[in-house]
Amino acid sequence: MADFSEEFEKTITKLGKDVQSFVERISDEFQQENVFSPAVDVIESEETFRLVMDIPGLSKEEISLSLKNGVLTISGERAVEEAENGTYKKRERVFGAFSRSFALPDDVNSAEIKANFKNGVLTVTLPKSTVLKDSTNIKID
Repeated sequence: MADFSEEFEKTITKLGKDVQSFVERISDEFQQENVFSPAVDVIESEETFRLVMDIPGLSKEEISLSLKNGVLTISGERAVEEAENGTYKKRERVFGAFSRSFALPDDVNSAEIKANFKNGVLTVTLPKSTVLKDSTNIKID
């Protein structure tokens, strides 16, 4: 009976490893199809709205901010990196082009929008105002 228990345990362990290997292969294929969409926090105070977006691996020159018809669009692209001196066994980071759009509230003064990019974090400050001015170009500091 002990031989049967040992053999059964070995078979179950092998089956578990095979299932894990299969799931990792399938997971990698699905991960490669994921769209790069950086996470954004929206913070409101009495004076401003702030958008805080994590975009590691990009420079500010690779990020574009545009404003059209009350919609702020943040876009860019993180290029696919090739493995140096080896091959990927697992790849979880997402690459590719991204674009996030935000409808601005009516009380945002678009002419005073400021953007700052530091350590892979983009912060866009949208000041509230009763005197509204339009702008289409937003410079990233």
